[in-house]
Amino acid sequence: MSMLKSVANFKKEIALPAISGGNFGAMLKTIQQGRVQPKFYGRLIATVLISALAQPFRTYERLRFNHYFDKQAIENPPVFIIGHWRSGTTHLHNFFGLDPQMGYVSTYQSAFPDMMFGQPARFIFEKFMRFALPKKRQGDNVVMDADYPQEEEFALGNIHSLCYYNFWYFPTRTQQYYDRYIDFKNIRPDELHIWKTEYTRLIKKALANTRGKIFVSKNPPNTGRIEMLLQMFPNARFIHIYRNPVEVYLSTYKFITSMMPSLQLEDASPELISNNIFSVYTQLMRKYLNTRHIIPDGQLAEVRFEDFEQNPVQEMHRLYGQLGIPNFKQAAPLFEKYASKQKSYEKNRFYIQESLLNRILTEWDFAMKQWDYDVPPHIEVKNGGVAVG
Repeated sequence: MSMLKSVANFKKEIALPAISGGNFGAMLKTIQQGRVQPKFYGRLIATVLISALAQPFRTYERLRFNHYFDKQAIENPPVFIIGHWRSGTTHLHNFFGLDPQMGYVSTYQSAFPDMMFGQPARFIFEKFMRFALPKKRQGDNVVMDADYPQEEEFALGNIHSLCYYNFWYFPTRTQQYYDRYIDFKNIRPDELHIWKTEYTRLIKKALANTRGKIFVSKNPPNTGRIEMLLQMFPNARFIHIYRNPVEVYLSTYKFITSMMPSLQLEDASPELISNNIFSVYTQLMRKYLNTRHIIPDGQLAEVRFEDFEQNPVQEMHRLYGQLGIPNFKQAAPLFEKYASKQKSYEKNRFYIQESLLNRILTEWDFAMKQWDYDVPPHIEVKNGGVAVG
């Protein structure tokens, strides 16, 4: 076996749930929410040990720096990129991240949100992440780096246990996590206060870390949190990116089944994963359609993924203008350079079982009609066999 293969296999073996980088107390609360199956005890032990060993560093940072950030103001309205997973949110976020005026949660911060400014913790754990992080994300071949923009849901979960992404560890509880941490049902007032306080502080730290002036977020769970985010940031701007629901299902299923083996603490059957995708998409998209009207004029822009994929710089120009985001001309050359590199990106190829397609067209008919989509002509329909290829 070559050295490169040895390193690649080692990286696979050390794959751990994201909570291993988080607050020790939050990690314990998350684990207590479900039942860890014996086959994952090794992963559990490693997660607990890493989190416990790093806790003194986290405590130091929170005591040393949090009070400072609490006194800082967020001077510019944040920009929230919303939309269902696999709808192009990452692609759009990466473009915005090229603009020097934009601040964002980095991949490192998403995993180690409380080890950002204290040394030697930042040096040690960032070096470890750069070594362990795969060059491309499992499931979609997106290039990864510790400094690249990342969604903040994992970061929030690593600060406290109030996180929708806990479903990665306990997929059988997906609906319960949706109810509590997207719809905010059955959540205590003190828990909601913690969620809002930590989110605001996370944004301030992200701006300081990336030296940005405008925070740009990419976090699909926020698609169902518009009302809460407007309470926190009345002038916030929102960009909803949407994609053909048939492709969204296939891409989401492939992504989850590729990522979950390195994160889960209990087994999830293909049927469970599929049913969760159907349920969450329906709830999330219907809630967005029912709440987008509360966003004030001039604070919401929508973009079709297929249009953005074909003409990203043109669409960025439109989004900047529609939302009143300044300095497009300064960022345009960076957008154009990045767009030219993306032309060689290889997307996954999909096939679909006829019965599955019929279910999508039935349960997500409202979305197909809302955004005027048909079955993509490049997706092959089969009468049986594997749905994704």
